[in-house]
Amino acid sequence: MKTTRIAIGLLLISFTAAAEWSESQDVRMRRDKVMSYRAILVGDSVIVEARHEAGWHTYAMDNVRRAREASGKEKPECELPTVIEVSGALTLDGPWYQSEPTDLSNTDIKWYTFGFEGTSYFAAKVKRENEGDATIRIDAQACNASKCSMVDGLEIVLPVTAQEADAQPPIALESLIEVPNELPEE
Repeated sequence: MKTTRIAIGLLLISFTAAAEWSESQDVRMRRDKVMSYRAILVGDSVIVEARHEAGWHTYAMDNVRRAREASGKEKPECELPTVIEVSGALTLDGPWYQSEPTDLSNTDIKWYTFGFEGTSYFAAKVKRENEGDATIRIDAQACNASKCSMVDGLEIVLPVTAQEADAQPPIALESLIEVPNELPEE
C-alpha cells in the first residue's frame, strides 16, 4: 500500500513537472475566430504555435526580406511580418526559427508575400532570468481573401520555474528554418 502511494506521488510529480502549453489566445474579427496562438517552454526553447482558421493566413517573420528578394525592390509593398518579443522571466538567447513559409504571392500584379496557413510554429533559445512569468508579445497581420485583422500586442503569459521541465518539444525543432537577423524597417 505504501509503495503504491509513493508510485502515485512520483507519477503526479512527473506530470506536474512536464512542460505545458499556455492558455490559447484567440484572434477575432468581430464574432469570427481568425486564429489562435499559444506557447510552451521546453528546456531552453520557447515555442509559439499559430493555428489559422480555414482561409486565413499570417505572414513570415522575414516577409519583407523575402519580398525584397522576389521583387528586386529595396522597399517592396507587402504585408506586415510577424513580430514576437519575449520579456519578463525569459530573455532571448539566439535567433528565431519559423516553419517554412508558403509563397502567397500574386505575380500577375507583382505582389510578393510569404506566410503561413493551417498550423505553424516559431521557436527561439531563451535564458531563464528568474522564476515568475514571461510575456510573449505578438504583432502580426492575419488576412483572408477579402479582409485583414491586425494582431496588435497579443500577449501570452507563460509561467517560468527555475528548473527545466523534463519534456520533449511538441515539434521537431530541426524542421524550422532560421529567421535572418535584419534591421527593422524605417
